[in-house]
Amino acid sequence: MNELTDIPDLCYLDTEPSVTREEEIKSPLPLVNHSIKGFSLVEMMVVVSILLMAFGLMVPSLTEFFRNRTLDTVVSEMQSTLYTARMQAVVSGRPYTVVFFQEGLRIYDQKTKTWMADREFDAAKGETAHPTITYELYFAGTISEDLPLYDEWADANVPPQDPKDPEASKFAIKGLVGITFYRDGTLELKAGGSGGADFASANFRKEPPMGGDIVIKQRDNLYAAFVDLQPTGTVKSKVSKTTAFTSLKSGNRDSSEEGSED
Repeated sequence: MNELTDIPDLCYLDTEPSVTREEEIKSPLPLVNHSIKGFSLVEMMVVVSILLMAFGLMVPSLTEFFRNRTLDTVVSEMQSTLYTARMQAVVSGRPYTVVFFQEGLRIYDQKTKTWMADREFDAAKGETAHPTITYELYFAGTISEDLPLYDEWADANVPPQDPKDPEASKFAIKGLVGITFYRDGTLELKAGGSGGADFASANFRKEPPMGGDIVIKQRDNLYAAFVDLQPTGTVKSKVSKTTAFTSLKSGNRDSSEEGSED
């Protein structure tokens, strides 16, 4: 028997050469299905137009939102100062006065004749130092533009603080507009050396309000913040349209209401 030819043909192995790594790399990418459609130029232009229209509608709303946020912040800071002065008067058992300047409010300790300790004041960052914010003090019959600038007033009236000589650090706030809180929590309005006139709370409660003891306004904003100061020491506020508001500055209704009523 021929050893080579007489081997039983038991099976046939697949002897096709395997694909090498190089051939895998060189193999073409799968074919792309060109039947899938994309957006046409017209469709893209329609989508962009809709987005631009939506953005245009949103801009006025966002602008008004941020304006009102600024107004809300000013009101909150002013209320915080008033509440702090009232609390200090109740806790310490002696009067504290909130003094109004163009840039904001400071708390004056009537016993020590100095500003309230541990409460710094930066005129550039005061409650009403924002360039678009003004306020009107109905109880004093004046507006913020007519109040003194803090730095100018302090340079002329506040002596340098000397911890070793407290008496030399004292000063008076005579002639300034303010609100004094007493130990029982009640308040007294000070209109530059004389008693202030309390604004009727009934007119504050109207909607829209007819005014308030303090009215905080923002340039180009149809809304204003109205603050009601009650003799008991309660402070209330709300933000509303100025359609019924009579400005102290003009002596007439606020210009923002022009054309709003028939």
